[in-house]
Amino acid sequence: MGTRALPLPCQFELLLGEDRDRWPPEARFIEAAHRGDVRGIKEIAKELDVHGRGIPVTVASTSYMGMNALHAAGGRGRLPAYEYLVEEVKMDINKPDTSQDYSPVEHAVTYANLPAVRYLLDHGADVHQQRSGNIILLHSAAAHGHCEIVKYLLSRGVDIDAQSIIGTPLAFAAQKGHATVVKILLQHNADPNKGTCILGPLDMALHKSNVSCAKLLIQGGANVSGAGPCYNPLVTAAEKGLTEAIKCLLEAGANPNVLDQFGRLPIELAAEYGTREDVEMLFHSTLPISTVTNWSVDGIISHVKMEIKQLEDDNFVQTRASDLKQQGDEAFKKQDYLNASVFYTQALKMDNFDAKLLSNRSLCWLRMGNGERAFGDAHECIALCPKWAKAHYRLGAAFMFMEAACEFGEIMCSQNRKAASRRRFFAYVEGLTPVQGGALGGVNKVPAPATVTAVEATPVPLQASNKCKFPIIDVDQDPPGSRDVDDAGSVDHIGRLPDAVLCSIVSLLPTKEGARTQVISRRWRPLWHSAPLNLVVDQELNSNNHNLGDLISKILSVHPGPARRFSLCLSSSKYHGKIKGWLSSQALDKLQEFELIPKHWFDVRDTFYLLPLSVYRFAPTLRVAKFGGCRFSDWIVKLSLKFPCLKQLTLDRVAISEDALQSMLSGCYALESLELKKNSGFCRLCISSQTLKSVGFCTNWFKESVPLQELVIEDAPCLERLLPLVPQNMIAVDLTTKMHSVRVLVLDYTNLDIVVNFLKCFPCLERLHVFFQSRMSCINPQEYDPPELIECLELHLKEVLLKNYNGTIPLCIDFAKFFVLNAKVLKKMKITLPYHRQYNWFANQHRLLRTKDRISQDARIELRCGNNVYFRDNRNTHDLSMADPFDVPSSGCKKCSGSPF
Repeated sequence: MGTRALPLPCQFELLLGEDRDRWPPEARFIEAAHRGDVRGIKEIAKELDVHGRGIPVTVASTSYMGMNALHAAGGRGRLPAYEYLVEEVKMDINKPDTSQDYSPVEHAVTYANLPAVRYLLDHGADVHQQRSGNIILLHSAAAHGHCEIVKYLLSRGVDIDAQSIIGTPLAFAAQKGHATVVKILLQHNADPNKGTCILGPLDMALHKSNVSCAKLLIQGGANVSGAGPCYNPLVTAAEKGLTEAIKCLLEAGANPNVLDQFGRLPIELAAEYGTREDVEMLFHSTLPISTVTNWSVDGIISHVKMEIKQLEDDNFVQTRASDLKQQGDEAFKKQDYLNASVFYTQALKMDNFDAKLLSNRSLCWLRMGNGERAFGDAHECIALCPKWAKAHYRLGAAFMFMEAACEFGEIMCSQNRKAASRRRFFAYVEGLTPVQGGALGGVNKVPAPATVTAVEATPVPLQASNKCKFPIIDVDQDPPGSRDVDDAGSVDHIGRLPDAVLCSIVSLLPTKEGARTQVISRRWRPLWHSAPLNLVVDQELNSNNHNLGDLISKILSVHPGPARRFSLCLSSSKYHGKIKGWLSSQALDKLQEFELIPKHWFDVRDTFYLLPLSVYRFAPTLRVAKFGGCRFSDWIVKLSLKFPCLKQLTLDRVAISEDALQSMLSGCYALESLELKKNSGFCRLCISSQTLKSVGFCTNWFKESVPLQELVIEDAPCLERLLPLVPQNMIAVDLTTKMHSVRVLVLDYTNLDIVVNFLKCFPCLERLHVFFQSRMSCINPQEYDPPELIECLELHLKEVLLKNYNGTIPLCIDFAKFFVLNAKVLKKMKITLPYHRQYNWFANQHRLLRTKDRISQDARIELRCGNNVYFRDNRNTHDLSMADPFDVPSSGCKKCSGSPF
């Protein structure tokens, strides 16, 4: 059974209230069209016709929230309404709405209204129409699982293999798990191997664990070998433990001896992530591995477990990574770039934070003519070392290689590469750190030619064109981008970019700077109006503009939209009456980033601003959202909103019920980072997300609110960071449910028994922060003697940071001493004091903490004076590129330099 959208009247009731008499006449007009009430349409049109233009003209021109009457009629599909609107009023049958870019036919498809689809197509609607992303009607029908509409569209001759940015209709159905639609499309000879340049229908089905769809695709002739080591169906099935899929793939002839991108066989992945049954199925068709001495099912499982333990041994990892890097360098000298890239990839498996390995592999990809992979590795290298000149040079060389190969303008227009190229390039521009040699680190200023050192036996030219102005330097050579370049001889590569690219760059600039680009030249003058709007109302605008409300209204009325970002941080409540109107502006259509803080944070203690429900019209396109000082209505539960693109969500000092919060989170399919700060209205949080990587908390300070008492993590395989938790009075997570993915944990409590119980839940924990708050007493009722081994203390915990430590309290000393004497693989322990102490005090602390008796002799234990740090000082919750979001430089104490041991 397919999925259907929430009926339009229900949406209006949630947005405007249940009393329809208080609705705007435009809303009542659209609702009448949705019901197919021709008489109601005419009556309300007569009410709206204040200028005497006539009812047909009023009907054709009236719209609300981006929809006209013909768009809304798709809900009920009464043919008399269509006959009136199409045949009498003569409305444009192919005109899309301005909120979602849906045509009247696509609205009918979305609501599974087959009679409406038939009528509109019979009366001139374009059956081959496309909206943004090259999505056609068949894509929408397949994504919603509407089987009858899929059959009808196929009978009208639509392209069954039409390609969009996500894939073909078959890929849509496979990704959503609509097996019946997959079967229908295959019966009509849909190509099971046509997809994007990265993933095909079978890959999408397996990535979403839709085994029934995967079986149908395999039976329909899908390529079971995949597009390469990065996207091999058998590897995906083994890694996800899909037993039935593994069986079907093997029966269809999938090769179980193909390595993945990290050099692992499917049988090794099955031993690590799957079941014994998966290993047994793969065993008979897998060639023996030379490193496995006991070639049997039990031997393979034991071998994989041993490898996992070896990877936890730092000495083994360093030695192995060094050997692989040396083999990669030797292969590079022989100009064997393929094998060199394989060795560098395997070394990155040992240490995926080695920027030099990424730089070397980027050069290998460039020598083999793969500019996109070279670009991707260079971009990751910059994320790790943003100030390393060679990383910027690598990215510039890859970028210019792609320009020389295809001309960058053509790449931007090529549908199968458009999304990846633009995303990488703009992410680079947005997060760029200037380096010496040019504002863009070697992209807008061409470096001087470099000489090739002994690593390169014979210079190898670019495999695309001699137009590339970036020389390819060797693995260990310093890039010429670090040298000064004469401005007079530089080339303005930014000016050579297409208008579409320049518009996207302008949209990344703050509001004032973006508007000022109009004076650069005639070419730049129209770019701000055509670029996605970036409107930021910050403290500067609040303090310097007495007519702030008029200024915002003018910007929204002048700019045609769409908008990329709207940040509204107000210092006064006098503009609250205008917020609803601003949010309804057409300029904010397809908004991607939204921040709303309606008044100063200090005033939030008394009242909350009731969030207007019209804000939820941005739900389909939002990527980043932050709300502060607002109250969420419980209508959000009935609305059942979906946020398919939302990756970052911050709720700061808001009032929201538990049901509303859970309903909101359940609709965030792509959420990666969640931050909850000083909120009220809920005391329990249940996390179930396949994409969530980081969750940040903060204590509640409202007297009427209840602190978080229960945290339930049902299913979060990607969760790496919890920061911070306040375990006092919390119900600990069931100790039988281990969260192996969590690497960073922050706690705001010092009861050793409770902290140890939490550590049992995180066996792979690597970094632990504990904050000693002055308002808390350090409770430690008895000396802790662990009755059982705690895995993270035995194998993984490498860093412990204790902040605001009070060394005058014996219980605090015992708390810190526990980790000194029990963390067996500890590398670093940093203890920060809020006040200055004399040097002899540090020496006495080392004696009390028994640092000489530490169980990990490699550990460096450091006591240092510093600032009194609270959770509100952390602003890096959403920065997933930081391995440790609390590991920020401290100003320290000016009177001393601390005492390391």
